[in-house]
Amino acid sequence: MKYKNANIINNLKVSDEFYELSFYWDEDIKPGQFFMIKPAICDIFLKRPISVYNYKDGIVSMLYRISGKGTAILA
Repeated sequence: MKYKNANIINNLKVSDEFYELSFYWDEDIKPGQFFMIKPAICDIFLKRPISVYNYKDGIVSMLYRISGKGTAILA
């Protein structure tokens, strides 16, 4: 497993429960792959597996639902 920092482009609220997280990524990936997401601002936060739903022109997009404390902090 490879660990790497990424700069977030946006974290948009798309409905009451769902958010779209997008960031730049310099390696080729495909929809369905997972990233283990951990915000740098929270040391006690466990990584959350979130799958890719879109990758275009170096931008990865993920759609996630707030389902607990960890994803609420991420939102």
